[in-house]
Amino acid sequence: MKNLYALLALMISLNIPIQAQNPAGKSMYRDVVVFNSPGPGQGVIRNLNCGGDASLAFTSAMTAEFWFKAAIPTDNQKFIGRLNSTGATFNNGYLVGINNSRINPEIWTPTNQSYTEGFIPPVSTWHHVAVTYESGGMYRAYLNGALAYEQAAAGNIAVQNADLIIGVGPWGNMDAFMSFGDMDEIRLWNVARTAEEIKGSMFSTLSGNEAGLVLYQNFDNDNGSTIISDLSSAGNDCTKVGMDATNIIDSECVIANASTQNADDLNGIWFSSNAFLQDPRVVDTENGLSLSANFNGQDTSSYVVWGHDGGSDTSVDDLPANAPMGAIRTARTWSATVFGDIAPNLTFNLENAAGGATPIPGNQDANFYTLLERSSTTGNFTAIAAGDAINGFDVTFNNVAVEDGAYYAIAVGDAPFVLTNIFEVDENELAVSIFPNPSDGRVNVQIDEQIQTAEISIFNTVGQLVNTINTNNKRTEIKLAESGIYLLRIEADGKTFNQRVLVK
Repeated sequence: MKNLYALLALMISLNIPIQAQNPAGKSMYRDVVVFNSPGPGQGVIRNLNCGGDASLAFTSAMTAEFWFKAAIPTDNQKFIGRLNSTGATFNNGYLVGINNSRINPEIWTPTNQSYTEGFIPPVSTWHHVAVTYESGGMYRAYLNGALAYEQAAAGNIAVQNADLIIGVGPWGNMDAFMSFGDMDEIRLWNVARTAEEIKGSMFSTLSGNEAGLVLYQNFDNDNGSTIISDLSSAGNDCTKVGMDATNIIDSECVIANASTQNADDLNGIWFSSNAFLQDPRVVDTENGLSLSANFNGQDTSSYVVWGHDGGSDTSVDDLPANAPMGAIRTARTWSATVFGDIAPNLTFNLENAAGGATPIPGNQDANFYTLLERSSTTGNFTAIAAGDAINGFDVTFNNVAVEDGAYYAIAVGDAPFVLTNIFEVDENELAVSIFPNPSDGRVNVQIDEQIQTAEISIFNTVGQLVNTINTNNKRTEIKLAESGIYLLRIEADGKTFNQRVLVK
């Protein structure tokens, strides 16, 4: 027996649904199937009209930003805009859309300045788009917090008198190019926001009183009436046009909850509702913690948003009571908002985690490092997982299902930490194939070598023995009635094999 593992940590790391309610609240949704199919609601243009107040008539600078999950991302779709038209002539205003899977903004000065840049993968996943314009400065587009395109901006935006429209082409009675799918966290500003400002708030909600904010809709305040109040202090309330109760739904937008969104340097990692082009998801940071994850049957709507408390240097405070000699941890802690079923790899860079001060030592074996967890900002940590690999100053913990609202740090000692709920697991010595995995509840255990008898033990996510099967067959089908994650342990002729199984 080569290593000690915490069974609870081992089982938690298997993609367990963490919470039922998404912190993102509600979103606006338009169904392309309903629009195109015969029956009630077919062909109805559905949008928001937010009025024509002067605060929405930008001149020298603006920022438009929002999250969206497009049902048909390759189409020419308009998300938000305000402009007048004289017949087929457009010579004032602004709009932001997507076209051919790329961000497509247009600014009239009155000459039209537009571009189609920033590739959006043609799968149904959430994306954050921000477009900034500053007369005499730059005209920029950001995709998921990263600069996607920039060019020189010309003169002031030509004055417009029309209403601001969300969800369709904003040109009077010629409604067209409706966007299909979800929109959330819609924000308009009368300033050109910086890259740091966009990245700093894209994963969190706003107070509504931020300087320069003139429209804020996240739909959480929808009460079923025809009016959705503006959450900014500008009071640009929006009227539903053609919309009904099916157009405001529970949101799966990548937004942190209250305990996480005020942390420093928020980052997110998320999947989509289409398994195509899923693997892998990787987010590298310079704050000491980076995440990566593979799709591999995990919940397609799941995500993690994480940040840190700004701590620097090292600490010996609040270590586990049974910490080994010489134990020391990062003073910096990280917190997370978790939605759905996701078990990412956590990679800590010890130097970056120190925040410019002294890092914890990077000269020990991987299993001397431990992931610490606690449920609040104070109190002793618990050691929940041993490091799986170390490369220079990078220590990796594989397949950890971080808990919503928990706080994390990394520690090292002169010996491995004693993990919570110790369960001794042999290194796999027996040749076994388990399939399919994930499964619908019927799992085949095939032993790929000669045996006399085998014992198959099945444990649930909290380490309880669910069932034991004794067999002398090389292939045995077992049935797991409930969805979830199980640990299968096969013992035969003094050899063992362990594997996790996901039942959908």
